[in-house]
Amino acid sequence: MKRFYSCGISTISKVSTFALAVIIVLSIGFFSACEEKDNTECSFKNPVADLPWLKTKVTELSQSPFHARIYQCSYQTNKICFMVEPCVDCPDAGYIFYACEGAELCREGTIVGGNQCEGLNIDRDNKILIYEQNKPIEE
Repeated sequence: MKRFYSCGISTISKVSTFALAVIIVLSIGFFSACEEKDNTECSFKNPVADLPWLKTKVTELSQSPFHARIYQCSYQTNKICFMVEPCVDCPDAGYIFYACEGAELCREGTIVGGNQCEGLNIDRDNKILIYEQNKPIEE
């Protein structure tokens, strides 16, 4: 009894097509999982209450003897940031800008630090005051 096994072109073609389809599907899944996230997804109703890092910053400022402010603003057109002014009436205190997730973006306004915020296009004209610690400097 003679057996004849045939692995014809159509079988190889079906296996190759299936393997190619699997590779494509896995590649799409891999690359879509690696999309760069934009912090415009950072959502909150009250940033001081809803963002733990900002709540900590407010606690730190409330223990300071200085008049301090925190503003919500935006940079690079649509990304949320926060501008912290740790001492409103101090001549060289400057500002510290934080991204919505709490990472420091840059500092500006100090003699030593200069302006590190160039290129971020921070919109200071439409900033919103979200916290103020009114403690004037004692003379």
